[in-house]
Amino acid sequence: AQHTRTRTRTTMAAQTNGSDIVSAMDASAAADGGRVLSYEEKLALYKKQRELSLERDAVVAISFLLNETFSPDETVSESIADGEVLNRVALAMSPNKSTGPQRQQSRVSRLNAFVRVSENVNSYVRVCRQLGIPNTYIFTAEDLKNPNRRHRVLTSLIFLSRWKRQQQGPRGPTKVELAAAQRMDERNGITPRAQAAPAAVDVAQEQKQQRAEKERVEKERMEKERAAAEERERAAAEERER
Repeated sequence: AQHTRTRTRTTMAAQTNGSDIVSAMDASAAADGGRVLSYEEKLALYKKQRELSLERDAVVAISFLLNETFSPDETVSESIADGEVLNRVALAMSPNKSTGPQRQQSRVSRLNAFVRVSENVNSYVRVCRQLGIPNTYIFTAEDLKNPNRRHRVLTSLIFLSRWKRQQQGPRGPTKVELAAAQRMDERNGITPRAQAAPAAVDVAQEQKQQRAEKERVEKERMEKERAAAEERERAAAEERER
């Protein structure tokens, strides 16, 4: 039985590259009298660890973008549901703050809650497009309103923070990032040993995604031009027949 548990833990570690997940499984097995976790239990635990990791990275990203420690009392997903954090990020990242989201902030505050969410998302998306963020990381108001799709919002915030870090050049994590990460780790019950600095930016992967997005847009443009040319030829042929 001991050999089986060891082999199971090693396999999960190789698949996820996450020592925290293995530690959590060890703790669960120990608390349950050493019972080997079933596949469903492992899968549920793995999903939970991924959710915690995504929320931790998002909190660190928001702290970096706002240059202040972001420490929500509720889950990160719930704390961004009204879009106010997105509007603040848009204001902080706007290339032209005098004509960007700052000008809209007073108007947005007067709108009802439902419309305000859409306005906040629009402010964020507008700034992302101005900065040239790939469409892969652009989301809609419906994504923010739907808890099952809100991970797209968190992923966008994480990417935006990496984009900003890349523009600033190589440097270590800021104090607000470290403080935010520490608070999230404490809330999630992660020991200091398991704490780590924000993941390094995979510049090559992001550039590859940007090239793929440009190629997709160019392909769509060429297809539209070809379709338009074919339509013109067809119209000309019909005209000649008349």
